[in-house]
This record gives sequence, C-alpha cells and structure tokens, in this order.
Amino acid sequence: MRALLAAALCSLAAVLAASTAAASTGMQIGLADDDLMQKVPGAALPTAKAWQKAGVSIGRVTVVWSTVTPEPHATRKPAGFDGSNPDSPGYHWGKVDGAVDALIASGIKPVLVVTAPMPVWASEVPSRRDSRYKPDPQEFGAFAAAVAKRYGNRVDDYIVYNEPNIFVFLTPQWSCKGSRCTLIGPGIYRSLVRAAYPAIKAADPGSKVWGGAMAPGGGGRPTMRSPRVAPLTFLRGLGCVDSRGRRDRRSAECRRFKPATLDGIAHHPHSGVLAPNRAARSRESATVATMGRFIKTVDRVQRAGGITNGLGKRKKFDIFVDEYGIQTNPPDKIQGVSTSRQNTWLQQASYLLWRQPRVKMLAFYLWHDEPMSRASTGSGSWQSGLYYHDGRPKPAARTFEHPFWVELPRGRRTATVWGQVRPGNAHTVTVERRRGRGGYRKLRTLTTNSQGYFSFRTTVRGKTSYRFSYVNGEARTVRSSTRTVR
Repeated sequence: MRALLAAALCSLAAVLAASTAAASTGMQIGLADDDLMQKVPGAALPTAKAWQKAGVSIGRVTVVWSTVTPEPHATRKPAGFDGSNPDSPGYHWGKVDGAVDALIASGIKPVLVVTAPMPVWASEVPSRRDSRYKPDPQEFGAFAAAVAKRYGNRVDDYIVYNEPNIFVFLTPQWSCKGSRCTLIGPGIYRSLVRAAYPAIKAADPGSKVWGGAMAPGGGGRPTMRSPRVAPLTFLRGLGCVDSRGRRDRRSAECRRFKPATLDGIAHHPHSGVLAPNRAARSRESATVATMGRFIKTVDRVQRAGGITNGLGKRKKFDIFVDEYGIQTNPPDKIQGVSTSRQNTWLQQASYLLWRQPRVKMLAFYLWHDEPMSRASTGSGSWQSGLYYHDGRPKPAARTFEHPFWVELPRGRRTATVWGQVRPGNAHTVTVERRRGRGGYRKLRTLTTNSQGYFSFRTTVRGKTSYRFSYVNGEARTVRSSTRTVR
C-alpha cells in the first residue's frame, strides 16, 4: 500500500494544472443517500443528524416522477389530474417531505433532483409502456413546476434530471436507420431543460437550476440500444456544437436549435476501480482526473452559444459534483476496491476537486451501502457507502470528518500539504512530520478558512510522513490519517 500511495502521489503532477493559490476555498460538502432518506422508515432524521455532525452542509434528494404521481403504469393521464398543481389529487409527497424536513431540521440545505423514471402516461409514446422513452416536455415542465411550488419556501437549488446520458433514465439516445445512427438523446434532454427551467423559476423565482448531472462514462458503437453516451459527447450534443467548438448548423437535430438555459452544471465524476488521478481510456469520459477537460468543454459549448448561463451570459458556469463514490470489496467483488483503498482515494478525490476553483460542491454517494443483489454488479444497487449496509463503519467513515492529502509531483522536492476539518469554520491545526525512523515533530500550526480547509507547501527531503491534529468542539484532539511520501 505504501508503494501504491507513493506512486499515486508522484503521478498527480500530470493532471494538476491549477496552483494551490487558485484552488477553491469554498467547496461545500454534501451527501446523497435516498434509501436512508426516503425508503427506510424512521431513518431520515437520525441520518440527517449524523450528516450534520460529520460536517455535511448539503443533502441531495431525488424527486422521482413516477413515485409521486398517480397511476404511473397507466397509458392515459388520470382524468382531472393537474401535473402543475402540487395539491392535485393523486400526488403523494410524503417521502420527499420527510427527507426535506429532516435535512432542514438538522441545518442541512436540500438540493432536489427532478427526475425520471416517469409515469408511462407522460411519455410521448405511452403505448411503448417505457418509463424512460421520450418524456413529454410539457408534462415534465408541469411536474417541475409542482415540485418548485411545493418546496420553494424551503429549497433554493434544483437539478433537472439525473444522468440523462444513460438508458436507465432517458431513451432513446440514438435514432438509427440501418447502420446510420443520429445522436438524439441530448436534444431530448434539451427540450426537457427548456421546459423545466422557466417553470421552476416562475414557481420559485429566487432559485437556482442546475443541469447535466451526467454519468462519467459512455461510448461504444452507436445503436438504438446503446446504453449510454459519454458526457463530453452529450454536452456538445446538448449545445449543437462540434468537436472543434463550432455551432452545428447542418444536422437535422440542430437546424432549429434554441439553447437551454441553466444556472450551473452538475456532474458525477465516478472513477470506478481507477484511482482518482487516473484518466479513463475514452477522452470523452469525465472523471475526477479529467475534470479540467470537462470544464473546458462546458466553456467551449457556452462560448459557441450552445448553453446559456441564467446568472449572466458572460459568467462561466459553476460546477457541482452532486454525486461521487467508490464501491468496496467487500461486499462487491466485481466493481469494488478494498476498503483501505476507498479511504485513501476519497481523500485524494476531495483534494483534486478542491484544486478546481470552479467546483463549488462535492456530494458523496452513499452513507450506507445499499443491500447486495444480483443486479449489484450491473446497474443495480451500489456499495460505495462509508458504512456497510448493517451500519458497521468502513475506514473512510473514520476519516470523513478530517480528510488529508500530501501531493509531491514527480521529480519535485516541494510538496503541497492539504486537509479539511468538517464541519467548517476556523480551527487551529497542527501539522507534524517524521523523517526516516525519527519521531514526529511539529512542522506548522495554522488556522483553517471558513470552510475548514488549510494548505501549504513544504520541502521534502527523503522519505517523510505527515499527520495533523486539531481540537474540535468537544475539546479533544483528533489526529488524522498519516501520509508518507518519498
């Protein structure tokens, strides 16, 4: 493990272009776990309280269209049902209410994801009985309005759809005639954003509406059954922009193009079984290691007029990581890594995303593992929790409140020492180091910023270990994990 860590630290230089001084000082920490917040009876409030104690300031809650509307499997909308009215008979908001109330009672800010699967009757082709196939933009706009009307006095931020670039939530992604396929998923999503954005703003004028929230990977040969589209491809398709950053004015999908408006871009940069600083093979994917490339693509699409920032046409989009997690083995023997590696990588990912000044939020997914099932190795349940399903903590649960990382680029002698104390506010931190086989000695004492972050640079000579301690509200010293560099 020591060799692995040293190698990871040395390879960071290839993916870090921003200086420490330019890094974000205000990246807020969030969590997402809809099983605990909406499905397990009685779990929402104690979960939210645990999150608050661990330093979480934002909680993501999904509002799944088909679970709150009447007769979701019917091909005809129920008579008299008004989708834009949250009080229309048939709407049932109880589980979402419980999650939102628990978060607010615990001092945590809710972010709502307005998303599919949808009721079958809301499809443009309901006869297919597919809750993901071509959602009717008018019906989705009405649903988004109902969500904003119900929660607008308690919620300020919304996300339009979850992972619209994969088949689990939106189909079709391609339209094919024989072997010739046209990408249409981004256009379908564009129509949903264009319907939902003004609807949410009208119902909750002071709110912010984010979009994207894409899965990190995709690719392969395009077919009608292609399960996913890579996020950079999807982004350009959303804005009708080609790979050179120019507007597409020729294709049938883009001839009558009108841009979507958003107030921020959300994304899910999961890195799977790769370390956060290792890029996926496809250059169209967007994981933690390639967030810089992702942000540049967002900027190119915006400059070309493909997406409009509702907070100002010339303002660059803020980026919100509303979902990031690393699955573990145990329990997932196929898609999981060791719990010690999860612990190390979550801290590394926190540092790498903090280095991106445009990233304003990092929400971890999940708090507890979902229960294992045969579908767990596909698109089913996830085992990325800080705790096992039965509540036993993984190593990452013990370091979540005080992540720590030391970056030493290859061939350099100057390391960046970084950490955070969660929850934020000013904390006095003492960093110690040990060279060779000697004992630890104090290196520096400093005060964290308002979000609990600290960082500084120091010279490294030979094998050196670092650790930090601080005094929390209970007046006891908490010592962080140790980081060793060579």
